[in-house]
Amino acid sequence: MFVGEPSTHFQHFVDPLIDPQIQDFISLMNPETDAVVDARTHPPPPQSQLVAQSEAQAPLRIPPHQDIHLNATEANTSITVLDFKMKNDKHPRVEGFLLMSSPVPQTIIIGAYIYFVTSLGPKLMENRKPFELRQIMAFYNFGVVALSVYMTYEFLMSGWATGYSFRCDLVDYSRSPTALRMVRTCWLYYFSKFIELLDTIFFVLRKKEGQITFLHVLHHSIMPWTWWFGVKFAAGGLGTFHALLNCVVHVIMYSYYGLCSLGPAYYKYLWWKKHMTTIQLQQKGGDIEHGSPTIQTSALTTGLKVITEVIAAPPPPLAASLRLRSRPESNF
Repeated sequence: MFVGEPSTHFQHFVDPLIDPQIQDFISLMNPETDAVVDARTHPPPPQSQLVAQSEAQAPLRIPPHQDIHLNATEANTSITVLDFKMKNDKHPRVEGFLLMSSPVPQTIIIGAYIYFVTSLGPKLMENRKPFELRQIMAFYNFGVVALSVYMTYEFLMSGWATGYSFRCDLVDYSRSPTALRMVRTCWLYYFSKFIELLDTIFFVLRKKEGQITFLHVLHHSIMPWTWWFGVKFAAGGLGTFHALLNCVVHVIMYSYYGLCSLGPAYYKYLWWKKHMTTIQLQQKGGDIEHGSPTIQTSALTTGLKVITEVIAAPPPPLAASLRLRSRPESNF
């Protein structure tokens, strides 16, 4: 067990979040502490002095697998500071981004989506013929493929191929070009989830209500809503690994949907359809493996293994191709 003075614990707890606004707030709350210095009135000491101080003072080291116990005053102060920061931090890195000012607009959009695909839409289509949307759906599917390719590239170039370890990578909260590039990529991925709501709307307009399952609607609703908080407060780091894998899988998945939407003439090119579910499950396995604290190897290797097998697999016999041609199964 590691026990220290409240001000010492509090200093190390708050230092990563320090900004002038927080410093003023802490000083008012706890005037006796000398752990926080206002950076606006006290410029940083010279580098030589910092080196001397670091040599003279041993760093705070917490033994592994041991907890820090805070007393009541310290815990209440920490919670109050975090609450203050959540309410007053403007998060300038995403300021001005569409839908990022508040979670309310996206909640309204998602609520309207759920109401339309589960109630209003089916009622409107009840006495109407299904729409023929092949051309629109082909454009939409291949558009999502292009967007997913671009987002895959951006996730790689903003961290996953330029410095991330594929392990417990922390969020870079700086305003460096790479960190800001990751923020923009995270927002684009978040916004793409609203574009993908069209999947369900196409089901409704084509009277495919049997494919509008509870899990389908839940997935399309929860993804953008939860990613708003990720983009707002933690754009980057290990939390974006599942987005990278998801973009790779969407390149394959929406390519399949796009070919299906072109009509029966293209069904012969869908011999790899049987691997689709395996690829999606492998994505989830890669996410879980990467999120495990005991991970020893890169989850990306595991995630791409099935994709390699799909590319290398020979096409099925002619009979299987004929069966696929006679009864294609796709989300569209």
